[in-house]
Amino acid sequence: MEALPAPTAEGLLAKTPLAHLFIYVMERRMTGSLELRRPDGVTGTLIFVEGIPQKARSPEGTATLGSVLVQHGVISSEQANESIDRRFQTGMLQGQVLVGMGAIAPDTLLGGLTAQLEAKIQTLFEFPFDSHFAFYEGLDTLASYGGAEVVQVDPLKVLWAGVRQNPSWEHVNATVARVQHMGMRFNTHAAPERCAFGPGELEAVDLLRQRPVRLEDLTATRVMNPTHAQLFVYFFVITKQLELVEAPAPSSRPERMSVPAPPQAPAPPPQSAGAQVARVQLQARQVTRGAAIIEEHRPVRPDSRMSPMPQSYPIPDEMRIAPAPPVPAEMSAPMAMAMAPAYVPPPPASVRPGPASTRVPAATGSASQSRIPAMGSDGQPMPTGAEDGLRSKILAKADQVDSQNHYEVIGVAKSAAKEDIQKAFFALAKVWHPDKLPTALSDVRDACSKVFARLSEAHSVLIDPARRGDYDKALREGIGSVEEQQKVQEVLEASNNFQKALIFLKRNDTTQGEELARKALAADPTQADYLALVTWLDAQKPVNQNRDKTIALITKLDDAIRMNGNCERAHYYRGMLHKRTDNVKQAIKDLKRAVELNPHNLDAAREIRLHTMRTADAKGAKPDSIGGLFGKLFKK
Repeated sequence: MEALPAPTAEGLLAKTPLAHLFIYVMERRMTGSLELRRPDGVTGTLIFVEGIPQKARSPEGTATLGSVLVQHGVISSEQANESIDRRFQTGMLQGQVLVGMGAIAPDTLLGGLTAQLEAKIQTLFEFPFDSHFAFYEGLDTLASYGGAEVVQVDPLKVLWAGVRQNPSWEHVNATVARVQHMGMRFNTHAAPERCAFGPGELEAVDLLRQRPVRLEDLTATRVMNPTHAQLFVYFFVITKQLELVEAPAPSSRPERMSVPAPPQAPAPPPQSAGAQVARVQLQARQVTRGAAIIEEHRPVRPDSRMSPMPQSYPIPDEMRIAPAPPVPAEMSAPMAMAMAPAYVPPPPASVRPGPASTRVPAATGSASQSRIPAMGSDGQPMPTGAEDGLRSKILAKADQVDSQNHYEVIGVAKSAAKEDIQKAFFALAKVWHPDKLPTALSDVRDACSKVFARLSEAHSVLIDPARRGDYDKALREGIGSVEEQQKVQEVLEASNNFQKALIFLKRNDTTQGEELARKALAADPTQADYLALVTWLDAQKPVNQNRDKTIALITKLDDAIRMNGNCERAHYYRGMLHKRTDNVKQAIKDLKRAVELNPHNLDAAREIRLHTMRTADAKGAKPDSIGGLFGKLFKK
């Protein structure tokens, strides 16, 4: 393994948060690899090309392409699992496998890879602040990782999501304290429309556009809570989208406003007057550029992904940023950023140089999308008012689709040939693909995605002879629809949780055992054993050991026995609770029934033997005179 050179900059995220590093590298159009390492040794990587994030590697098992596509309703979980199996069989990348399966189109793959890159970057923002970072200028430590497709994300969008997700409150409070009494308004570089803001945040954006606004103005209008407002202001300050001006204070405004840290954030440790944040000394160095070639990549070990960064394609003019002024080596990163000119990360270009097949679709919710008219299934603009009809159709289909089997979902007979199934599916895909949905119907996008996911799942099963055969067998057994399959899955999961609960209880791990037992009962409340176990666990709690509570618990065990008269567990537990209430006759009756159901129930048999011995002592009889089944069990 080739050793990495000395990093251009390194430190801890506690002193220089990832958001600051992210902006610093983009401002200076730096090319290289940002490596993160958690205290437990888990690593992550973010690759920049001239300041633009182009590739990321998150911890294993997070933000996989299949999980991202399933989350967005593009493919089903079954298709994702199948693609993983085929990936290991063929050695191909998962995206290539999905395209080969017909689960997604090449342009859909690019959109999925873009969403995956966003998700991976968000997992890196989740790294704890005691994580170590190292930036290697001019090196690509992921050269052999991933595929040849070139995708990009909007830096402002992922930055805002990262800031909200895991803010460094030490830096947030220090930044906000400097500007909280000043008026703030957007400068000419501001681009809040690219941040994927929610409704309350958009109201705050409108305020900043109308007039200079102070922090307390944002909280006073109640468009966002104080904690949210602090993050909002902090984000715009560190991305240099605000200019500060004097703003008159209303007479009702308090003379001074404190900026409390949110309750969920731990208080930052006290810092001495002379303390400084970590220095990020990003010195210029000569970088050797490789040939302008994009190679097909295959996953390799992370520690072997090191090579000089190639200039794999020219950066378009609209992606370029004016370079920042030289920064003294002794200056800290936040101080350096404060001196830099106003900066907003570049918007994502909808097209990269290269063939049409490598073009990246514009982000959802862009201005171009809002101009798309509502279209009918014939591809023609829908008449005014017809959108409501389509909305109702989508919602009705989404409610119905889980109760249908695969043949009903696609609308073909069970005897339909593969060609007829494919023809029907492609016709429906043109209607139900979420990308075909007009902006006016964005409120039912999730419902449309659900229908399309079921269509894709049904198609992938029915065109595969082996899987279709298995599915037809499931239909004959009455478990063909999604609802029926979910019920079967819930029953199996409940049984699994119940068995796990018993194991934990044997280990005296009552907390974990009770949690699993309750999950089992919630998933399948028809099982007497589950109800009996949960009731018995409740009976062991001190608060439930008085007579009234015990009688109430006995009533629950009555319900369990009504569900299943042969539930040994319910009879044993009820007998023990009857014993607690001194109802000896009923207790022995239940305990004897438990032993009849299971002669190996030694706990129930021991209780019976003890009772018999006490009774014999009271009558002056010999204990060995016990007869019948119990005499045989315990005769010595």
